Amino acid sequence: MKYHYIVQFLLLPFIVQPQGKPIVNAIMQQCQTAELPEKCTEQLLEQQIVNLINDDLISDLPEKNRGYYFSISAFFMSDYAGKVIPDQIEVRSESSKLKSAIIEYVSNLPAFIPKATSIKERRSIHLVNCTFLANPDKHNYYIANNKEMAQQKILPNYITYDAAALYGSCGNAGNFTAQLECTADNVFKYLKKNYKKPSFDRDLYINLGMMILVDSDGKLHIESFLGSSPDAYEKEAKRVINTLPNLEPARINGIPAPVRFLINYRIR
Repeated sequence: MKYHYIVQFLLLPFIVQPQGKPIVNAIMQQCQTAELPEKCTEQLLEQQIVNLINDDLISDLPEKNRGYYFSISAFFMSDYAGKVIPDQIEVRSESSKLKSAIIEYVSNLPAFIPKATSIKERRSIHLVNCTFLANPDKHNYYIANNKEMAQQKILPNYITYDAAALYGSCGNAGNFTAQLECTADNVFKYLKKNYKKPSFDRDLYINLGMMILVDSDGKLHIESFLGSSPDAYEKEAKRVINTLPNLEPARINGIPAPVRFLINYRIR
């Protein structure tokens, strides 16, 4: 039985990437014309890894996992030319057979399109974490969300960030989640302090939802705006974010890595 996982984002028509928008992490060839090529690459990697899974590959699951759950965690790096670095592949799973299949898949990936040369850290980090819960009614497994894992008290052995992207003293905030919340809060305060509301004939009440991506050099980018807002408001948000100095980048296994967080800024 195959475990197909459909990523709807990849089924949408691709939109040409805006000119001048740098690639901040190496991307797959199939994603080079996507609106969000880095996100497209993350989703496509996950989809392809999930599609490797079949009954035979998980036949060696430990007794305690069978009919309950299993997880996969795959970390690898690509070099300045976009090629996978063979000695920088790490995969974790309760199934040894599945682990071997994922390592083989990653080792044989074609070269990625490398990140923009303006980024000093030339290596790119790729990470896929998934946990599968058993569905007794259908005799198969499905990808669990964080809420379901918490309810089931499942703590998968994921490869995770050593630290978040750090704004000022946010390294003292605690764990990764607390650090990222601290950084997001400080970026929000900076945006609020420096944002100059565009002039319009009438007052507009706008909620600017922004997905912020911090690249491996610590530079902040507005990856996307959530919802619809006037161009002038979005342009001003980009201006302010671009004036922020680089942060201390997030790290995985000690290596600088991109990370995202969400900001909602209400303008009245």
